[in-house]
Amino acid sequence: MQIYEIMAETKTVNLRLPIAIIDYVTKEEGINRGMVDALETLMLLQTISLQEIRGIFTTSEWKFLADSLNGSMITGSLRVSKDALIAHNEDAELYDGSASKWGVDAKVMNGKIDNLSGSNIDAIYRRVEMFWRNPSTDIEKWAHF
Repeated sequence: MQIYEIMAETKTVNLRLPIAIIDYVTKEEGINRGMVDALETLMLLQTISLQEIRGIFTTSEWKFLADSLNGSMITGSLRVSKDALIAHNEDAELYDGSASKWGVDAKVMNGKIDNLSGSNIDAIYRRVEMFWRNPSTDIEKWAHF
C-alpha cells in the first residue's frame, strides 16, 4: 500500500549516509529504490501509529505529556520503550507533580501506555515534538486528539 505517489515529482539530492544504512537499503535493490521503499515504509508506519493512538488519551493527559516532555530529547531504543515513558511519567509526578498539575492519574495513564506498541510510543513522542516545534499551537485544540 503506497500512501504517497512517489514518482509524481522527484528531486535529486546528495546524502552522506552511514555504510550500515547503505547496506540495509541496497540489499535487494539499488540505492534509489531502496531509499524510496524504506522511507515509504517509515511514512506508512508513522501515519498508522499516529492513527492508532487517536482517542486513547484525554486532553489532560496530552497536556501533561506536552508539559512533562518539554525540552526532553528521546533517542535510540528509548524512543520505542513503553517502560521508559512510564518511568518518565512516574518521575514527572514524583519530582514535579506534573500529572497532578493537569489532573491526571499517572497510574491510569501508564496502564494505557502499557498496552501500546513501540511504534505507538514513538508516535506519542513525535506528536509532542510537533507541538513544541510550532509555538503558536493552541494547546487546548492540540490536546483534543
